[in-house]
Amino acid sequence: MSIVLRLSACLLVTASLAGCNKSEPASPSSADAQAAAPATPAAQAPAADAAPAPASTDDDTPVALDMGKVEAWMEAQKNLAHAAEADPKMGDPAQNASEENTTQYAARLDASPAMRAAIQAAGLSTREFARIGDTLIGAMMANAALQSGQLKTLPEGIDKASVDFVKQHDAEIQALMSKGAASGT
Repeated sequence: MSIVLRLSACLLVTASLAGCNKSEPASPSSADAQAAAPATPAAQAPAADAAPAPASTDDDTPVALDMGKVEAWMEAQKNLAHAAEADPKMGDPAQNASEENTTQYAARLDASPAMRAAIQAAGLSTREFARIGDTLIGAMMANAALQSGQLKTLPEGIDKASVDFVKQHDAEIQALMSKGAASGT
């Protein structure tokens, strides 16, 4: 099964399951919350007199989504699927992704010349690809939970701007995913 198709199926199952039991609010797992957790206000805008914050080695902060980034991410997904079909030894780029932070995931993708080339062909670095994916998937899951009634409000740590973007561009995002699934990637 292709990466995009697998992602689409996963999101569909998540949304379907969220709608099955509306009497109990869902609480995101700590991994989901971490993947979608925004930087603290202090980290986003340090005070002028404050010492600069040390560089993070785990850049799991959400990226500001726009349709150009989503389209590039989907193109990279398609490229990765084609590369994996051409070279079965390459493996599944999504393997272990749920166990890795963004930095680890990007480093693993970067370590594979085939994966790195597939992502770069879409105009993204492996870090950008990982961050866009983390932000987009987390926002889509949170939006699905809100739409199904599983969540009444966003839990602390979920990036509201990303969820708002997904809600506003839901039809476009779904069309991109459907197009990818229809093409078998």
